[in-house]
Amino acid sequence: MKRYLCFVIAGIMLLSLWGCKESTLISDEENLLTDYVRSDAVPVYDFTSGEVIMPETYSAYTEAVTEFSLRLLANSIAEGENTLIAPAAVVSDLSLCANGAGSAALNQLNSTLAGGEGLASLNTNTHYLNSRLRTLNTEQTGYTGTNALWFNDKFDVKAAFLQSAKNYYDAGVFRLDFSQESTKDKIIGWTAEASQNKVTNVVDNVGAEEMALMLSTVRLSDGWTTNYTTDRLTEGTFHGANGDTQVTFMEGEEFYISSAYGEGIIKSFANTPLRFGAILPSEGTSVEELVTNLTYNRYAELLSSQTAVNRCAAKLPEFSAFFNGDLKQAVSDAGLDKCFGAQGEFTALSNTSSVSFDRIIQDASLYIGPFGTVEAETMTDLGSGPVSEELEKLTFDRPFLYFIFDNESNIPVFMGVVSNIE
Repeated sequence: MKRYLCFVIAGIMLLSLWGCKESTLISDEENLLTDYVRSDAVPVYDFTSGEVIMPETYSAYTEAVTEFSLRLLANSIAEGENTLIAPAAVVSDLSLCANGAGSAALNQLNSTLAGGEGLASLNTNTHYLNSRLRTLNTEQTGYTGTNALWFNDKFDVKAAFLQSAKNYYDAGVFRLDFSQESTKDKIIGWTAEASQNKVTNVVDNVGAEEMALMLSTVRLSDGWTTNYTTDRLTEGTFHGANGDTQVTFMEGEEFYISSAYGEGIIKSFANTPLRFGAILPSEGTSVEELVTNLTYNRYAELLSSQTAVNRCAAKLPEFSAFFNGDLKQAVSDAGLDKCFGAQGEFTALSNTSSVSFDRIIQDASLYIGPFGTVEAETMTDLGSGPVSEELEKLTFDRPFLYFIFDNESNIPVFMGVVSNIE
């Protein structure tokens, strides 16, 4: 009998911590990784000690994951609506679950995420990316989060899967009795504890017959390398899909990028190895058309147009973005349909029954303001200086695409569309 795996990604921007946090809510018996130790053969990447050699197949992984992320965004947008997704979190959790996949699902995961290089390559590359993203984390800033896989105690979990979870994903894996009312409270309590109470109601219910829940949270808390000072904040009009609204624009000299499909800016964060990008579609092209037609090559062309001297006087609106919904169809349409429904076979996950994904729920929020992704009172007001009158002006006063990406591989960590600002 086939059972369904409920795959839930809570991709929250305002969280803390990464990995599996010890909790008094979960017993050693319920923690399936209690007796597992990371293998010495798994590389430990220290990006602060000097040159780190990336995995041999990282280039193929980068292209595949970026292409998947772009398709995922294209499948998630709706005309005239705001959109936010956290593709790096989706990729990490799908990569973990690939270790339990049967042949059909594994072939698609290998092709779509690993660039055809195999499961071992997928594990190694995702481990490298996750290590890199959080390498410079501090107590106040960083790319951080938690992830945990919660199994119903009606079936077992194979040791090979558990070892891979420990080796490459720093994931918590737990087994609880889903028929007990206390199970939902334990999951909610663990997630709230691990997120410093930023996520306090991650699941509404846990069905007694459900087989598993994947809960993942992610946070980016960082300031700009050059913040926007108060004298660089002006009021103006944003011409949104639902009408005009008054917004706060942040003005500064930013790196300029462009192609035949649009023009935009790149702005670096101060502590994490991440950058922020925003793209205005070419005149006469909607933001939905821009996103739908954005391939890996077009995305790479836009980013490669940045030079050290090519800058513009940009006005970017302060905005917040939110998303809560099921990404199952978007992920399926992005090349992973055999991971779901009757086609999905995760036979390497358990000896007890065949498992297939049923839902992929993501809950995400993001704030972009004068001091990065954090509120002003937590940051030092670093002077941004005057903006040269000779620079070309670029004002984001109509719907645009934005993304936060790794500054080595350009893999998107967050992506979205601003169609309206309230």
